[in-house]
Amino acid sequence: MVLTNEELDFYADNSMGAALNWIYAADNHSEHVDYVLFYPANRIGGSLPALDPDVPVHYSYLAGEFEGNTSQAAAFYYHPPGCVRLLDPEIDPYNRLIPDDSLLREAAALSTATLILNDATARMPEAYGSEPVHGWCYYFEQADLARQLSDWKRVAALGDSAFGLDDYPNDPIERFVFIEGYAHTGEWEKAKELSLVSYRVSKDYVGPLLCRLWQRIDRNVPESDEKTEFVIQVKTLFLCNP
Repeated sequence: MVLTNEELDFYADNSMGAALNWIYAADNHSEHVDYVLFYPANRIGGSLPALDPDVPVHYSYLAGEFEGNTSQAAAFYYHPPGCVRLLDPEIDPYNRLIPDDSLLREAAALSTATLILNDATARMPEAYGSEPVHGWCYYFEQADLARQLSDWKRVAALGDSAFGLDDYPNDPIERFVFIEGYAHTGEWEKAKELSLVSYRVSKDYVGPLLCRLWQRIDRNVPESDEKTEFVIQVKTLFLCNP
């Protein structure tokens, strides 16, 4: 089940769900529908009973039936010119840059990155045309996938390429994957500098999210004197709780 905000004009979630199945379940000719896409704000209390874990979801298409569960959900946020972003269940439930009425902060707590596969079995229909020129969002999406696989060297390498472009992030949260990648590869100064750039966008909104990100970094990166020094620095800068 895919949960996302209603950002595209004239496209109902039913229509988007059809495209999702054409691309990712092209060989399914049964009456069982593999994927459903919901705008939570439109579906809550109806087709989507609740944004709680382990809630069964049944939905009928003309072509077949979907049977799923809210614990098998991937939640995405799209606000152009920002990139499509898989929501982080540790960060985004607290992300006040996401509008309240989208219900995507609640959906973020259900988002499961393990549903995103690292293969190229999906086939884009020819109607979608050729792949766009690789800009910031390409490197961001590739880095986010590498983060899911804990391939931190690739995250850092993609960051080096992305920040060398004549392009830039349009959402401060898009820097978070590279902050984490640089921390895991011992490039602490880069991680700190990107954190400061993100913080300056909105101290009140981004600061608490950076605290949560650096808590995860502190928890997951192996101990070293350098790590301890930088973690203390950033927690002080962003007024994080001890």
